[in-house]
Formats: sequence, structure tokens, C-alpha cells
Amino acid sequence: MNTRKSIGLLALVAALGALAVSAASASATVVTPAATAVTITQKGQSPGFVTENAFATTSVQCKKASATFTTPSATNPPANNKNQVGVGTQSTANGSVTWDSGKPAFEECAVYSFAGGKWTETAQKAVVATNETSGKWTVSATNGYAGSGAFFITIPPKGATIELTGTGCTITVSEGRPTAVGGIYLNLTKELQVDGQVPFTSTSPIGCGGVSPAQFEAQFTANSGFEIN
Repeated sequence: MNTRKSIGLLALVAALGALAVSAASASATVVTPAATAVTITQKGQSPGFVTENAFATTSVQCKKASATFTTPSATNPPANNKNQVGVGTQSTANGSVTWDSGKPAFEECAVYSFAGGKWTETAQKAVVATNETSGKWTVSATNGYAGSGAFFITIPPKGATIELTGTGCTITVSEGRPTAVGGIYLNLTKELQVDGQVPFTSTSPIGCGGVSPAQFEAQFTANSGFEIN
């Protein structure tokens, strides 16, 4: 994971922009196969949570991450095809198919320190817990071009907490409102790349969570080849 990554973020933003332009003139979004259970698991670099600071030297990264959801029960349900509007989302002429994702799981998480051009794991551990007490975790997809689609994960209010063990510090993610984190899903390789900002609060303004928002980055692979068209 590389937080000195303006190039990576700009590339993702540019790609999402291209998808939005393409989707605006395309047919309504279709997610297939219908009513199919899909599990996405971490691929490659660790999912990471880094305070949005050009000089950030601390991050929380997890070695395991996964989520399971079921695709919509119809391949093109009109009721689920709606424009997604809000922070971190896009609005297109034909809208996005949206459905419940179930809360994800993050395991074997730790605090990392950035020095010498790389992230190094420290002895400090972190416990990441997700919940749906203030709303559902959802995903939405918008058709794009060249076998890919825009993919958004929406975190409900207070949908995740990060406890830094032994410090008394707890970080609450997306405390005041839902937050959508954007990404790209590639139909051919079944890969999902997520990169976006999430607001947070912490029990201590100093030495606990840094400065909000934080950058969340992750790569996943789906166990079955659902497609966004």
C-alpha cells in the first residue's frame, strides 16, 4: 500500500469519470447472474486506513478482509436501478443497481509505520469491527465500458470502529452519515479495486486517529464471476 499515491488516486478518478460518461449514454445497468451469492476476498496489498495527511507516517492495515453478498434477484430490476447521489458517489442518466452487501470482516489488523520509503508493521495491534446498527452496508454498480463497471461500497453511519489495543483509542468511521467509497470492478478478472476517503472521529484528538478524513484502499477478488453490464 502506498499513501504517497496521488498518481494512483488520480488514475482511479479519471477511470471513474470515463465510466460515468460512458454509462450516461449506455443502457440500464445489469448485474448477472441474478440471486447469486458472491464472496470477495483480499487480493495483493493489505486493505489500509491512512489519515489524509501528506506527511502521514502511521496507518492501520489488515492482512485478511472479506465480504459476502447476494446479487439482485432480477438481472435488471427497475426498482433497484436508481441514481446514486452524494459524497463519493456519481449520478448517471441510467442510474446504478443497488443492493445490500452485508457487513465486511477485517482480520489480523495492525499499526504500520512509514519510514525509508516503505510501510513496516509495528507491535501495535488494531481491532476492526463492523456493524449495521445504524443502517445497512450496501453496494451499487454502474455499467461502464471495456468489461468494467463503477462499483461503490456504502458504509452506514458508525458502520465501523478501529480500536488500537492498549491505548484506549477508538476510531469511529463514518459517524455522522453514510459514506460511499468508489472503485472499479473488472468483469474478466473478477477483481475489485477500491480507493476513497472516509470521515472519522476518535476518542482522542492527539495520538489516536490523526486528522479526518482517511484514505481507504483495498483490492479484492470475487469467488464467482458476476458481471456488471
